[in-house]
Amino acid sequence: MIFENIPIPPSTNQLYAGKSVRHKSTKYKNWQHEFLLWVLKNQGSVLGTRRIVREHFNESPDNFLKLGIQINVPASIIFTKDGRNKKIDATNFIKALFDNVADELGVDDNRFFLSNCEFVCYDNLDICPNVTIIFDKCKLRRKNHGKSKKEKDTTKSRNGKSERRENRNPKARHKERENDPKTKWFRST
Repeated sequence: MIFENIPIPPSTNQLYAGKSVRHKSTKYKNWQHEFLLWVLKNQGSVLGTRRIVREHFNESPDNFLKLGIQINVPASIIFTKDGRNKKIDATNFIKALFDNVADELGVDDNRFFLSNCEFVCYDNLDICPNVTIIFDKCKLRRKNHGKSKKEKDTTKSRNGKSERRENRNPKARHKERENDPKTKWFRST
């Protein structure tokens, strides 16, 4: 699932204005208007993605979405005239995207994970700066802490009774967890 040509949102630092009473800035309100126009133009893609995402989230509370974000901008935004890098943080643009995309999909953005965020520079000045979002289904994998009761070693004590004893060697436990696919946090579906 891909959303392309989304207008670039303002930086997180520019979303809200006001010192004593915070309110949405004019830049943010204007961008939200542009984003809604984009949603209307791409209604088929948004509705199809909404259906798929809701089904994915309804299957299990452990289902999440990985989002890859590509910010397409002219080189003049990234580089100075003499070719040095400007100080720009790509992740500053994510907050507004996550909030508004989640609203349009009808889900909570706490089930989004950022897989990557990158700037892509182009020299063609006719192209408007835009954002591409790539959605990928994923599942939260819970860590396996220690051995289960069945996996614990059973040994006999001196008096002949069975006792349960765990493997106390931390290096061995670490190696077991490292090689066990069940202990990975995410698995793409």
